[in-house]
Amino acid sequence: MANDTTNALACAKACQDAQELVSQIRTRQALPDSLHAALQAIRATGDGERLRAFTRQIAKAIEGSR
Repeated sequence: MANDTTNALACAKACQDAQELVSQIRTRQALPDSLHAALQAIRATGDGERLRAFTRQIAKAIEGSR
């Protein structure tokens, strides 16, 4: 049960991080290369659920900004 809670919290944090990163890139507070660095960092953790949540949220944020 604790593992499910930990995974849910990690996914929620990944979604929040994705939204913030897209916002920062859009307002030029972060370089576009920051997205690549963030993806590599999350991938390096080996947490597939967090990576999926992050990439889904990135896609939603990009679609929403069109």
